[in-house]
Amino acid sequence: MHNIHTTKAENQPPLDDNIAKILASQANLHFPPSADEVPQFHKETRARHAPFIDAILSDTKIHVEKSRIPGPYGDIPLVTLRPTSPNPLSAPYPGILFLHGGAMISGDPFMGLNMVIGMVKELDAVVISVDYRAAPKHQGLTLVEDCYAALAWMGGHLEDLGIDPNRLMVAGGSAGGGLAAGTVLMARYRNEPKLCGQLLSGPMLDDRNETISAKQFLNEDNGSYDTNQNQQAWRFVLGDRVASEDVSYYVAPARAKDLSRLPPAYIDVGSCEPFRDEAVAYATRMWEYGSQADLHVWGGGCHGFDNAKHLDIAKSAIRTREKWMRKILTKK
Repeated sequence: MHNIHTTKAENQPPLDDNIAKILASQANLHFPPSADEVPQFHKETRARHAPFIDAILSDTKIHVEKSRIPGPYGDIPLVTLRPTSPNPLSAPYPGILFLHGGAMISGDPFMGLNMVIGMVKELDAVVISVDYRAAPKHQGLTLVEDCYAALAWMGGHLEDLGIDPNRLMVAGGSAGGGLAAGTVLMARYRNEPKLCGQLLSGPMLDDRNETISAKQFLNEDNGSYDTNQNQQAWRFVLGDRVASEDVSYYVAPARAKDLSRLPPAYIDVGSCEPFRDEAVAYATRMWEYGSQADLHVWGGGCHGFDNAKHLDIAKSAIRTREKWMRKILTKK
């Protein structure tokens, strides 16, 4: 008989040595213990990502435009990114709806855009990033309904936007990855728009936090996102309903039982983060129900490790992800 042991933090797979050095050298981001401290967390998060945002805004090859569209709970701000000089012979262009991270309580539509910015430059893609309503001010389905409203608007204006209806995908990282999965499920239920793919990077999928990786990375105290923080984030999103039966799978897609008839997915995650096992389980269930998923677990990667773009592990992850996007978004 096999011995059964309790999962403990000391059983963690090891961090990549270079990632461990980076985490040891940077100040921890103080995760808000209460709703009153969320605005300060948002301010600190934006400051940490300011260099990435500035790089996008100062890139002369990218045209950035801000707009607003009507949504079920009020206007939704959008940021649209296009190449400044698209090739007219390539029209219509690929389209990407992008959903930012930030634990569903923070972030802005510029955060994480590096994930898809290469497609704007290389394939003349049109990227629309959504400034969805966030917790704790807004809870439950409100967040994903904002995201779907933006996708539906995008699908209804493909010709105006110059987007190929056969090359429209949804992408997101972390909280945005979970919202992307929920938005795709909602699009399947509502039968529009047609999607060619979904990119779920380090996705936040499950409010229950019951997996082995959730237990392994309960309290890191090293600057990387851990399960204690994740539990608090889900409490902001769901209130007293967190981990109960009264949670929609549009909000927590890991709860979806039927993952059939979904567009192909690219799912990536680090081996050293709490989301590892829920991401693996989501890909496995997609395969079980006849959907396609490319799954990549990057050994030694913590949550958001690909932000350290100079590291070999990040370069490999970014290169592999972009290769998949290129395949999905290139004209057949």
